[in-house]
Amino acid sequence: MAMLGSIFKAEDVQEDQPVPAGEYLCQVVKSTIKPTKAGNGKRLILNIKIIEGEYANNVIFESLNIENPNPKAEQIAHRQLKQLCEAVEVTELEDTAELHGIDFVAKTKIQEAKDGWPAKCVVQTYMHADCYDE
Repeated sequence: MAMLGSIFKAEDVQEDQPVPAGEYLCQVVKSTIKPTKAGNGKRLILNIKIIEGEYANNVIFESLNIENPNPKAEQIAHRQLKQLCEAVEVTELEDTAELHGIDFVAKTKIQEAKDGWPAKCVVQTYMHADCYDE
């Protein structure tokens, strides 16, 4: 047992607010492949760090269904991955580490809360870093 030294009240803790919708200069700082919840596909998880401006050092988490029994979900993920590759000028991708550390612009939107998960910031469009307006 460990005594906290004071009373912790969960209701006193405010939820983090997602980064507002906007355009941010970013880099992929981590990428992993994980199975889908159903175990019948693969998700590419991207940790995208904002590297400049008021929200610098905030991380946006993206999950792309790169292998999925639902062809529409897979098609959407492949389109998003293509757009990211074009934004960082990677023409052929074998290892997702090739995406790391290269500046690009993420145009984001807020995905509303659903299924018990809070609202979050998601990437709507990936663009070349030259598109960034400070």
